[in-house]
Amino acid sequence: MPYDSAAEYMNLLQENLPMENRVTKPVPDLKQMYDKKRDQYNARGYVRHCSRMARKEGHLVLGVTGVDLFSAGHNFVFGSAQVGGHGGVISIYRLGEGKLLEGRMIKEAVHEIGHIVGLTHCDDPLCVMHFSNTISEADNKGTWFCADCEKEYGELKSGRLDKTNV
Repeated sequence: MPYDSAAEYMNLLQENLPMENRVTKPVPDLKQMYDKKRDQYNARGYVRHCSRMARKEGHLVLGVTGVDLFSAGHNFVFGSAQVGGHGGVISIYRLGEGKLLEGRMIKEAVHEIGHIVGLTHCDDPLCVMHFSNTISEADNKGTWFCADCEKEYGELKSGRLDKTNV
């Protein structure tokens, strides 16, 4: 994804996420994550790269990519992050275009940030932390946490996000 495009998406996230964020240098070519048989990229490698960058810079890092991602046990993923880790990634590859893309991207960013902070998947299908196996499931969930997840997020983030950038 060109750097200008990433900056454009980061502006969208900055306008819609209640935390400081900034665009960093584009990720180096991560061809080693490409699986030729699947014609997809392994999300785990992107998460590891973002986590290394996060620890180096002292911030949490959420990467944004335009490639099709997969992870073990899934045909594809919209994003990935290590629960309680330092970095994560979202992919716009399957999120559509225009306003649909914007809304879905915000949901996926909040979802992965929730994981980075320490939240796990929620059983409430309207909560942003609900696992989305399809685009319609992503569309049906909200853009923020349910009451239980929001309470836990508030407790967890005080030690993670109040002094960091995403």
